Amino acid sequence: MLPIYQAKNDICGDHGRIDERKVEMLPAYQFEEELDKSWSELNSLIRVTYTRIESTNTKIEQRYYISSLPADNPEAISGAIKSHWQVENCLHWSLDVTFREDNSRIRNKNVATNMSWIRKFALGLLKNEKSFKASIRRKQRKVHSSLEYLYKVFLQD
Repeated sequence: MLPIYQAKNDICGDHGRIDERKVEMLPAYQFEEELDKSWSELNSLIRVTYTRIESTNTKIEQRYYISSLPADNPEAISGAIKSHWQVENCLHWSLDVTFREDNSRIRNKNVATNMSWIRKFALGLLKNEKSFKASIRRKQRKVHSSLEYLYKVFLQD
């Protein structure tokens, strides 16, 4: 029988729904024979079962991860996964507020992917430009109106 480690279930009731995350881990050493030698730092295999209940609708998703963290520390792994999604959600919020990404009418998958990368690149440039202390939105407006500032954003040292 394989040892399965579990983090404490994370249950959140907010915005008219109930979200539950169940995190389970297996030590990767049990699969050494099946794994390539280039995976020597792999220590755990993880499954997150995400359940969302909204009025009459229940949605269940499973996500799989690999990690160099030991499987016998489920709280650390669960925290790392949760913080990853917080970063993703924060990035999405920034892109939506600054570039109105959710209002995009682009329907071609390749064009949408390319525009997403361009927006992320532009957001990174604007965040890294420190000479003008302002919101990303204000920096974006200044780039539109000042060729000198545009050069400063692109040619950062």
